[in-house]
Amino acid sequence: MRTSSGLIRLLALLPVIFVYSPAQAAFQAPQTNREKININTKWKYNQGNVTGAEAATFNDVSWGTVHLPHNFQTLPITGGTFYRGIGWYRRHFTFDNSYSNKIITLYFEGP
Repeated sequence: MRTSSGLIRLLALLPVIFVYSPAQAAFQAPQTNREKININTKWKYNQGNVTGAEAATFNDVSWGTVHLPHNFQTLPITGGTFYRGIGWYRRHFTFDNSYSNKIITLYFEGP
C-alpha cells in the first residue's frame, strides 16, 4: 500500500514540476536578424489579359495603382454581373546594397 500512496503523491506533483520548471522560466526566444517589410502598397493592376506582362521590363505605367488586400471584383449594386476573367498584379522592388548576400523570402498571406 505504501508504494501506491507514494506513486499517487508523485503523480500529483508531476504537473507542478512541469508547470513551474526552472528551465521554462529561463527560456528566451532565439535572436533573429529577420526583417519584416509590408509590401501591401503601390501594386499595379490591370483587369484583363496582357501579352508580355510577365516580363520585368514590361511598361505598366498606364495600369492602375491598388493597395492590398484588393479584389478585382466590383460588386454590382444595381444589378449586373461579376467580372470573370484574368487580372494582372505587378509590384516593383528595388533593394539597396544592404540586402546583398542575403536570402529574401516573400511570404503571401491570404484570407
